[in-house]
Amino acid sequence: MTGEASGDMHGALLVRNINAQSAEYEFAGIGGAEMESEGVELLHHYSIFSAMGVVEPLLKLRFYITSIKKLAGYIVENKIKNVILIDIPSFNIPLAQKIKEFDPSVKILYYISPQLWAWHYSRIYKMKRLLHSIVVLYPFETDMYRKEGIRAYFLGNPIVDSVIKKRTRAQI
Repeated sequence: MTGEASGDMHGALLVRNINAQSAEYEFAGIGGAEMESEGVELLHHYSIFSAMGVVEPLLKLRFYITSIKKLAGYIVENKIKNVILIDIPSFNIPLAQKIKEFDPSVKILYYISPQLWAWHYSRIYKMKRLLHSIVVLYPFETDMYRKEGIRAYFLGNPIVDSVIKKRTRAQI
């Protein structure tokens, strides 16, 4: 589940890589054209969740709260046991909290973790309670999360990796 274009791109790359390893998984969630092209059944396009500035998100607050409850309900009703949340911590952390409230056995992977080292380090304690594991973009983040007892994995930064593949060493 993602809420913006870069998350759609990251999610599509993740789904492509998972599908290359095994065809046993099915994907459904919030995303865009890129995730849909990789076989994700879109429950909603991410654009309905986007909001800019200070006022627009406040005006959509009721919509966000309702959406979180509905998505968590969907996950429980459909007996989904593994959830991947992509970026947007202001939506995905409350969603993880609601999922766990409804069904504590659901395993939640957070892909592209919030940059706690830049702001809101205290969120790490809530994340520890809610998440099964986390995938980070920067190698130093694994140590930060593991120090707090959270399973953390560094798989690389897909955007950086794609730029490096397209350029020669002299161009970088």
